[in-house]
Amino acid sequence: MQFVRPDRLAKVTCLALTITSWLAACSNDSPSNEVTTESATIPEPASDSPRAPSDPAPVPAESTDSSSSAAPSAPADSSDASADPADTPVDSTAAPGDSSDTPTPPSTPTPPSTPTPPPVSPARIRGTNLVGMEGGYGFNTQSGPVPDSDYAVHSTKAIDYLATKNVNVIRFLFSWERMQSTLGGPVPAASTGNYKAYFDDYKRIVDYATSKAITVVVEPWQAGGSGAGGARWRGNLVGGGTVTSAHFADFWSKMAALFANNPRVAIGLVNEPNGMSTMSWFGIAQDAVTAIRTAGFNGDIYVPGNGWTAAGSWNDSSYDTASPKRSNAYGWLNARGPGLPLLDPLGKSIVEVHSYADSDASGSSTQVTSSNVTRSRLTGVVDWAKTHGLKVWLGEVGMYASASNASSNWTDFVSYAKSSSDTLLGFAWWACGKPGWWNDIAANGGGHFSITPTNDYTTDTVNMDMIEGSFAE
Repeated sequence: MQFVRPDRLAKVTCLALTITSWLAACSNDSPSNEVTTESATIPEPASDSPRAPSDPAPVPAESTDSSSSAAPSAPADSSDASADPADTPVDSTAAPGDSSDTPTPPSTPTPPSTPTPPPVSPARIRGTNLVGMEGGYGFNTQSGPVPDSDYAVHSTKAIDYLATKNVNVIRFLFSWERMQSTLGGPVPAASTGNYKAYFDDYKRIVDYATSKAITVVVEPWQAGGSGAGGARWRGNLVGGGTVTSAHFADFWSKMAALFANNPRVAIGLVNEPNGMSTMSWFGIAQDAVTAIRTAGFNGDIYVPGNGWTAAGSWNDSSYDTASPKRSNAYGWLNARGPGLPLLDPLGKSIVEVHSYADSDASGSSTQVTSSNVTRSRLTGVVDWAKTHGLKVWLGEVGMYASASNASSNWTDFVSYAKSSSDTLLGFAWWACGKPGWWNDIAANGGGHFSITPTNDYTTDTVNMDMIEGSFAE
């Protein structure tokens, strides 16, 4: 029987990566992610707004309570979604901007002439999310999160297990306020005590996984009022006043510097931005990308969109809180102003999207609506990215393998991923965790779709049985 701790467990919206070619990174003509062609109008795909999970935590092995995380957030309503022609100039009032008492993010840097070479990129970037170190901010903020109480302390056995399955990427989630307890403060938050233990427990797994030739995407999962809060720190929206874009850039400057010498580490900016202005988000993302590159980090950067970065709604604007409403497609192509797209001087920023298979695309149920629902929700963003010379990574995908249509939908998705591999780099399953913390193979209290092994990491779940062959294909 699968178990979920009823008060904490949840979805952590999760992982992956890709690496542009060594020649492109080293050349003085190394392409940036700047795109000069504005987006053409694209037919709107199906609504795809992922669920919003709560905070995972342990559960006694004898528990039989299958209730768990907070109720999923309301999905985007496709009935009022509007197309977003990207040839419309950005309204200057919707552009990002906030006052800050912290250091101003640095200007866009010049690409280094001899960047650290990335590792050889696998043909396909396929793996899983690893959850349990992310969560809420209800812990004792003075002393820091308590190991194996406020977060899961992972065993290296988890990495060994995943390596035997040919997993080559792990999207490893953490929480910003656990790494940096004071805005503008040090990372890790302290040199001793629980904050230091938290950082050490995280880095130990990153170092071990990368030593096994597995790429690790380090990415914050931030809690909101009930579930995935998006770009927030202790519940405060980035760009909302208390927490500024400069604070976010400061964090990433410090965090990126800590991993700059590990060529198998990639960065995911934040899990599922939502409840904010699309143009504000992409301005914040640009500041973070600039800070990361200035810090000397040369690896891939995964940039999500607004609206829970739902694959199926990338090209519509229903999730934007500003007026005029803008789609993620528009936001990326106008991140620095009208006609000025998101700029990465190394050309290694990748679109991260998430997709689930139930009717509202939240992942909060075991429903799989059709045998090609995942493909259909990806087609719009993949086609858009291909048109603009960008790459896409499916950072979260999950379903219950025993559900009707699940096996055929998964087979169809893998076939589509193969045929689109010039643009769609791969996927990260949702999700794997620590035994006893993330056991639910279905959607009891929210979609968990566990591939966490049982019997001391020796026995596969039904979900792993369905997807295992896909990692090496």
